[in-house]
Amino acid sequence: MLTQQTDTAQQLARSALAIVDTLSHQPSMYHSPVIYSVFARVRQLAHLATDAADHLIDAADILSDTREGLPIELDDDVLAVLTDQQALHEASRRFDLAASLTALGATDALATAEIYVAERRHRGFLPAHVDGQPIPHPERHVMGRGDAGAATVGGMGTVTVRRDPQGARGSRAAR
Repeated sequence: MLTQQTDTAQQLARSALAIVDTLSHQPSMYHSPVIYSVFARVRQLAHLATDAADHLIDAADILSDTREGLPIELDDDVLAVLTDQQALHEASRRFDLAASLTALGATDALATAEIYVAERRHRGFLPAHVDGQPIPHPERHVMGRGDAGAATVGGMGTVTVRRDPQGARGSRAAR
């Protein structure tokens, strides 16, 4: 399970870096503050996914080394042979760190993509509709779930992402 999750985190990091590369080579890319924000957010996602993968690799190594009776390096640079229970606790801690690093990744990635599309449309580089769906204006809600209050974009490209869409239903000032 850890190997599969590590592979997924590494693929996410590679994909985010590929997105940065692709965006860098877009013809007629206007580098507005919004576009700079998109680049920064995608690079941040790559770094967070890489760090998450590192923690997952550490967790797998801790469990493997403990099974083999090998010492592991703890956070304070001390080598120790752990019991099975200690190893599970330490691996679980690393797993939790990985999960917290990527907790908002999907929501932020979607918001970032839609910010990019809205900004490009605003600059005249994309059609008003994609697959029959209107592309929102950058000063309005940017996510498909934006009406539920999950994410909004202000006039200067500032983004507000709420973790609890239910609590934000009444906030429709940007519409």
